[in-house]
Amino acid sequence: MRKLNSGKICFACISAYLFICTLFFSCAQILNPGGGAKDTAVPQVVKYTPDSAAKNFKGKEINIAFDEYIQLKDLNSQLTVSPPLEIQPEVKLVKNKIINIEFKEPLKDNSTYTINFGSSIADITEGNVKENFQYVFSTGNFIDSLSLTGTVMYAQDLKPEKDVLVMLYSDFSDSVVFKRKPDYFGKTKTDGSFQINNIRNGKYKVIALKDEDENFLYTPVAEYFAFADSLIDLTKNKKVNLYLFKEEEQKLFLRKWGTSYGSVSLIFSKPIDKIETKGFNNTDTKDFLKEENLTRDTIIYWFPKFTDDSIQFYVDVNGNRFDTINICGCTLKKKKINAPEKLEVSSNLVPGKLFDYNPINLMLRFNHPVKLMEKGKILYSEDSVLIEKHRFFLGGKENSRKLMLGLILDTIPPDLVQSNLFKENKNYNILIPKGTFTDIFGLTNDSFKLEFKTQEQKYYGTLKVKLTTKTGEKKIVQLLDEKGSVIKSEIIEGNKDLFYDYLAPKNFKIRVIYDANNNGKWDTGNFMNKKQPEKVIYYTQPITVRSNWDLEIEWEIK
Repeated sequence: MRKLNSGKICFACISAYLFICTLFFSCAQILNPGGGAKDTAVPQVVKYTPDSAAKNFKGKEINIAFDEYIQLKDLNSQLTVSPPLEIQPEVKLVKNKIINIEFKEPLKDNSTYTINFGSSIADITEGNVKENFQYVFSTGNFIDSLSLTGTVMYAQDLKPEKDVLVMLYSDFSDSVVFKRKPDYFGKTKTDGSFQINNIRNGKYKVIALKDEDENFLYTPVAEYFAFADSLIDLTKNKKVNLYLFKEEEQKLFLRKWGTSYGSVSLIFSKPIDKIETKGFNNTDTKDFLKEENLTRDTIIYWFPKFTDDSIQFYVDVNGNRFDTINICGCTLKKKKINAPEKLEVSSNLVPGKLFDYNPINLMLRFNHPVKLMEKGKILYSEDSVLIEKHRFFLGGKENSRKLMLGLILDTIPPDLVQSNLFKENKNYNILIPKGTFTDIFGLTNDSFKLEFKTQEQKYYGTLKVKLTTKTGEKKIVQLLDEKGSVIKSEIIEGNKDLFYDYLAPKNFKIRVIYDANNNGKWDTGNFMNKKQPEKVIYYTQPITVRSNWDLEIEWEIK
């Protein structure tokens, strides 16, 4: 065996040694443990400078340090300062753990300020949000501690609304809501609730505003608004509910008008009571056909006879000369060149839902007013069997675009006009052949077919409501579906038993409108006239109609 010289280095041994060490350490790396519970903790404050609830604040900066790295999200929409500032403070992150707030204008003396970060603060790893974090301080000797809570909802349907400003003013003049920012404010949550803290004791005007232009000022007609009937005297914590409404335009004017084939549409700023037309420069208006919408703020005039000549006429509204309409002949010529080739027909039919809410009423809709219907052309079959001894009629206004299609059987006395002769659980076909209808321009329809199957009678349920009240004024009672659409509406006085049949198995609502001015509809409010919107109340228990079931409820309106 050969001996190694102790004074010399064996390079082969060293190389082998280094290789083994490298292999060992590469296999023994220190790694972060996998798995484990997810971090759900929100960031916590470790230091305020100055301290939270500080008094006699005279500085220009505030620093808030957190126990972990954070991020600021949607700060422009989330950050609020009450009382509001003319210039928003500059907010920035320092070393990702410290929020620095720098004021850009002098603060009011002897005032308590609340800075609310909303949902803008979150940790940087998991995004855990520190909800509604607030920092409070005072420029005076004490911190104001009173609070105002409540709910904001829409007056007409009592639905809550989020992000509505609730504002308090120490100035009691009506004009203050148009001219300056409030002394205190808060924002509503998703459920419409709000809470304004750290208010000084005293009396305040209270309003709510869905601030579309984000300027803290009320724009009538354009923005939803609510106001408390009287001043709120805050000597202790109080609660108030506010009901949003949009004011009606007080001034009547023509918003816009536009032409389509053979017609002109006039859209007014508010409903009108009476409108007349008077032609000039060879325009004769006696053949004009008038169509108006339900709210009477849109009027369409149809011209059964029109050429390439200009159409010029005056509009008299509510007995006064209002505006002049001048439709260029070149416009009319272009409309005639692009004239439709036929009269278009559609219906309100939804297959399988014919009996919902009311017995069968088939409404036909047309793109132009209908002048005449050729009788005896419409074919009608039940379960593929042609029903020959029948006659159809059209119900509705003459020269209308919406007409009710009714049915008369020869077995029924002619003085009994029937529009509900479809039977349960049957297949029906109604064929409207080509040329059945002719509009005011002489255009006729293409062939149009209605196919449907009626439900079984037992599919539907009924609802009886025994309504009692201690007040005698008129009320509007409305049955609504789940989406809030009105199914049936009627005016009552005093106690009343209401009955609804042919109701599909689903949930319904009932509401009562206190019709203060007896005009048969809900009316909005007016701030300057101190008029609240008409009061609306809902039956608070769920109303679930089931198939082949009679539901009875009692409702005492207090």
